[in-house]
Amino acid sequence: MKAIQISNKSPHLVNLPEPKGDGVKVNIRVASICSSDLHLMNNGWAENRILGHEFAGFTEDGTAVAIEPIVACGSCDFCDDGYHNHCSEQAQLFGVGLDGGMAESIIVPANILVPIPSGLAIENASLIEPLAVALHGLN
Repeated sequence: MKAIQISNKSPHLVNLPEPKGDGVKVNIRVASICSSDLHLMNNGWAENRILGHEFAGFTEDGTAVAIEPIVACGSCDFCDDGYHNHCSEQAQLFGVGLDGGMAESIIVPANILVPIPSGLAIENASLIEPLAVALHGLN
């Protein structure tokens, strides 16, 4: 599988084994880059990491999905109250603590898949996460 991996504070196209493990395989169609990715790379905090927390693609059954980029425990008080970004068990973010979406495929927990409505082009779906951040700020 091809992926963009960071080494020596620079992005490199690499060939890696297909991801394995528990969860749902997503064949990534689109990934966005944001200033967080550049900040992580330029400061050396993403060494040997696949960047990307804004991405979308298709599951094995062809369902178009975006990804909620935080993997939380799902059982602490914060998670129970819907504040998984404050997870007591140290939630992980794709592209930071976990390899991200700048790859051909990824395995993710089923509970973070966000089905994409039929009227939304997959090419625009990686922008769902930054849009959600903006809407949360407005609310």
